[in-house]
Amino acid sequence: MRRRKGFSFSGQEGDLIEAPCYSASEQSSSSARPITPKRLECSPTEVLKKRTPSGANPLRDRYNIQLGNNNNQNFFMNDRINSFNFSKIGIVHSPLREKFGIPRQPGLAAVDAVIELLPPFASADAVNGLEQFSHIWLTFVFHAVAEREWKTLVRPPRLGGNAKIGVFASRSTHRPNPIGLSVVELRKVEMNNGVCLHIRGADLLDGTPILDIKPYIPYADAIQNARAGYAQEPPPRLQVCWSDEALIAVQQKANDLKKIIEEVLSLDPRPAYQDEPGRIYGVHIADCNVRFRIDSESVEIVGVVLPIQQIP
Repeated sequence: MRRRKGFSFSGQEGDLIEAPCYSASEQSSSSARPITPKRLECSPTEVLKKRTPSGANPLRDRYNIQLGNNNNQNFFMNDRINSFNFSKIGIVHSPLREKFGIPRQPGLAAVDAVIELLPPFASADAVNGLEQFSHIWLTFVFHAVAEREWKTLVRPPRLGGNAKIGVFASRSTHRPNPIGLSVVELRKVEMNNGVCLHIRGADLLDGTPILDIKPYIPYADAIQNARAGYAQEPPPRLQVCWSDEALIAVQQKANDLKKIIEEVLSLDPRPAYQDEPGRIYGVHIADCNVRFRIDSESVEIVGVVLPIQQIP
C-alpha cells in the first residue's frame, strides 16, 4: 500500500483505515514496517469524539484526518490550524500610486481601475457569467502596510483622528490580518489578451493583490435600516478649484485625469488631525504630482507636475 501523509475514512462503520504515516521514531528505524490496516469497531465520527483526559485526540493529533462522503468530498478536520496560505488571483492597475489620497471607502470617488487576473486564474471559464452582475466584491491584501504591527485601538478619521476605537470596530488598514473588502462597479469583462476586469469606484492602491472576487447580490448584501455607528453619513465634499497654471498642465494629459483628481481631492485626503490652511500638499495620481491646499470649504489645485519620472 502506498505511503502518504494522513489517511482517510470512507465514512462507514467497519471501513479500512488507509496507510497511516510513520512517526519520527519509525522513520529513523531501518526495520520500520507499515501499520497493518484495521477495521473500525465504531463510526469515524465516534472515533474523533474519543478523547484522552487531557482533552487531546491522539488519533487526530497524529494525522490530518479527512472524512469522505458519498459525493467524494473531503472535510479537513484539524482545529489546531493557525495559519493559511493563499495565492493572489489578480493584481490591480490603478491611478492611485500612494496610500495618501486613496478614498477611505469604495464608491466615494469615480476612480477607474483594472484587475488583471493571473495564471492559472486568468481563465474565460472562471469569469463566465460575471458580466451579468453590475457590482462585485473584492477581497484583497493591504500589501503596503502588511509588515506593520497591528494595534487593538486605532484612530478613525471620522472621529477626528484623535479618538480611539477598537480595530474590529473600524476599517483601519492596520489589522491582525491585513485583508480588505470592497464593493466596486464592474464596467466590463475583457478577454482580448488574458482576462481583465474594468471597475469603477476603487479605493485600491496600484499593485494591490486580489485574493477573491464574488458577485454583489442586492437582496442579500444591501441591508435596509442598518446602523453604522459613527459613520452613518458619507463624508462631506469640498469644492474644487484650479489655478490657471495647474489647469493648463492637466489639460495636456488624458481626458479623465482632471476628473480623477477632482474626485480624490474633494474628499480631503489629509489626516483628520491636520488643519493648516495655506499649507501645500502633494499627492501622486497617475504619473503626476498634484499640489494642492485646503481651507474650510474648498480645495485649490495649485500645480500639476508631469510626468513624475521625467523630473531630474
